[in-house]
Amino acid sequence: RSCAGSEWPPHAGRPRPGAVEPPALSGPVRVKASPYAKKVAREHNVDLSAIAEGRGPGGRIVAADVLQVASAVPPASPAPLGPGVVRRPLSSAREAYARAVLQSRQSIPQTVLRCTLDAGPLRAFAKAAKPQYSCTVNDIVLLACARLVRDLPAFRRRVDGRAVLEFPEVNIGVAVATDEGVAVPVLTGLQHMSLTKVARETRRLIKAARAGQIEDTVPAAMTVVNLGMFGVDEFDVAVRPGESAVLAVGAIREGVVVHDAGLRPGHLLTLALGVDVRVIDGVIAAQFLERVRDLLADPQRLA
Repeated sequence: RSCAGSEWPPHAGRPRPGAVEPPALSGPVRVKASPYAKKVAREHNVDLSAIAEGRGPGGRIVAADVLQVASAVPPASPAPLGPGVVRRPLSSAREAYARAVLQSRQSIPQTVLRCTLDAGPLRAFAKAAKPQYSCTVNDIVLLACARLVRDLPAFRRRVDGRAVLEFPEVNIGVAVATDEGVAVPVLTGLQHMSLTKVARETRRLIKAARAGQIEDTVPAAMTVVNLGMFGVDEFDVAVRPGESAVLAVGAIREGVVVHDAGLRPGHLLTLALGVDVRVIDGVIAAQFLERVRDLLADPQRLA
């Protein structure tokens, strides 16, 4: 028989007449398990000695045996928390958002370009146009992006496996903060819209998103994320899976404007453009930023 992993007696055969049976040795029992099974057991907090026999050669415990035991063990009850602590389940919207960010960072090769522009003309135009068009700064930025996506085919492309798809329509997502997390309704057919229609359609989609009533929409070419209303000067954001670009819009802030070799007080706006480099290279991304800066410097052209 086996005791602590050693043969006793050292030679097989029947004991000699009158021989005294040796006492059992005490000590830990060595468990026969593969190195990977031991690793899985540590990760799932499974006691290998509780597994009588594994499905491997000679009863060796393998990872499948450990996982079978782990799946049969009910999860531990949450540890007691202090007074006033409230436990709520993670919302499905926030889980979906986290999965999308993780997928983006792991599967999309992306780069970010930034530019800071003189936002004085944009700020003045938005203030003057609001009574007529009921628009915001973000609506104006959306329309500028739509004009450029229309003219730059790379921004209407996205990777599909080992192929690249190019869409005829200009569809742009708008990031909306809701109580459950970030929602991204999509403005479709933007190449046909006026500033008034962009403003009206954006308001409708934001209202629907905050009511949890986002419609099924076609894929977007890119998404515009604006955190300027929170006083954020500039930030980066991941390209959404299934899209090729994302534009992060910061706050219009007071600053020093350089013009004709002179300095003057004014207002600045920083844009950060993230792109999937498989379909949009650095040169095309730079062209986009240059042209959006020119459009926002003379926003009357968008009216």
